[in-house]
Amino acid sequence: PAALQLTFDNAWIHFTYVRPAAVTDVSYQVEWADALGAAWSSAGVTQHLLDDDGARRAIRAVLPKGGPAQRFVRLKVTK
Repeated sequence: PAALQLTFDNAWIHFTYVRPAAVTDVSYQVEWADALGAAWSSAGVTQHLLDDDGARRAIRAVLPKGGPAQRFVRLKVTK
């Protein structure tokens, strides 16, 4: 998969990202907010391993699409 990919279906947002497999002291969390400046949340987000070739891991996060307004999504990376 591409380094970052965002797809949608009726009720869900699918956010796919790739991370190095050898880096184990860094945490990756997908978060969302309904407005810029609002608090970010990881409520309802699940993450699944799609592929691991030993060098890279492809992860898909699934999160609720929300209401008719926009939803912002970010990948929070912390050490």
